[in-house]
Amino acid sequence: MAESEFYLKIDLLNREVSKDSNSQRYTVEVKNREVGYEFSYSGFPDNSKQLKERTLSGDELAEVIKYIKEQGINRSITEIKPTDANGPSRKVALSLLLKLDGQTTESKISGNYRIFRGDGKIKGAIIKNKKYVDDVESLVRDLN
Repeated sequence: MAESEFYLKIDLLNREVSKDSNSQRYTVEVKNREVGYEFSYSGFPDNSKQLKERTLSGDELAEVIKYIKEQGINRSITEIKPTDANGPSRKVALSLLLKLDGQTTESKISGNYRIFRGDGKIKGAIIKNKKYVDDVESLVRDLN
């Protein structure tokens, strides 16, 4: 595969709704082997932002592509759920665009990742594609 055929853009927002509400947003764009990474945090104790750029080696890019294929990140998924919940919760919003091996993958997943209720009276929909979100989040952190 020629390096010019690889493109990946991920926008992942995690929000925790609780007495210490906060959010983390990861934006990653990989063109060929060039990585642009942005992380922002909003909430307690303070807001922060981190920007990075780096170049992947050929071996690193090969590992990224291998991970994408092994974890099934190269498949399009759309799952949009309401984000209402009765109590503390973790909400996600994921947008992914991937161009690999002549194929384009687009995924959009949003909704409640988890609802925390000690009394067991959970009200609200939970996303079904939690593993996909976890695998993408792991990839984002590896690209940092």
